[in-house]
Amino acid sequence: MAAQLMLDKLRALAHAMEAGHIEALTASWRTADWAAYVRKNEELAEAPAPPEPEEKTEEAASETVVDASNYGAVWS
Repeated sequence: MAAQLMLDKLRALAHAMEAGHIEALTASWRTADWAAYVRKNEELAEAPAPPEPEEKTEEAASETVVDASNYGAVWS
């Protein structure tokens, strides 16, 4: 009973953190090598986050605007 309560709390925490599915929180899930499982997930957790997309300035945004009047010949 206590183990089930702990799993429920951990699942709620993972959901709140938007962690996605965590295999080890499934009661029927097993691994032959816990040390390897922990190392793999520690590496994933410590990996640097992907870079944030750069915000476009007004100048950069105006460069990407295309004049639609030139498309007449293409669609004819």
